[in-house]
Amino acid sequence: MANGGAVVVSLPNWRDLEYAISLAQGGSLCVIEHPSWPLLGWAMASEARDLVADEVTTGTRAEVDHLLDDLAGQGYNGYSDQTGKRMAGHYLGQLSEMAVGKDVVLSGLIARGVSPYALDVIEKLLPARQPPSWTSRDW
Repeated sequence: MANGGAVVVSLPNWRDLEYAISLAQGGSLCVIEHPSWPLLGWAMASEARDLVADEVTTGTRAEVDHLLDDLAGQGYNGYSDQTGKRMAGHYLGQLSEMAVGKDVVLSGLIARGVSPYALDVIEKLLPARQPPSWTSRDW
């Protein structure tokens, strides 16, 4: 399939979403979210249109955007070496203190070009004790 066409992806995981994004470059992307893989961070970062509410998804605070940008920029070697893990832990700690949801962090990083393989590492680095809002969509 040539890039730039309309792409529909239903109930994607991170790898499926990354592939769909690459196919839709320059075209339209319709994503049907699965409850197990919330995509709020991706929707906010890409200003996706919520077809149910008929509005553009917004809501990321500037400081959250900045931290996610910085975290995405520190992903050398997929956060697999000690330096990458230490830097990721630094940013994840700040995001945790701000009660930013896990779904916002992970899907926000995929919107910033972080690979699904690196997200697997990030997910393991998330604080073991997460504030209740880490799994909530209304942070």
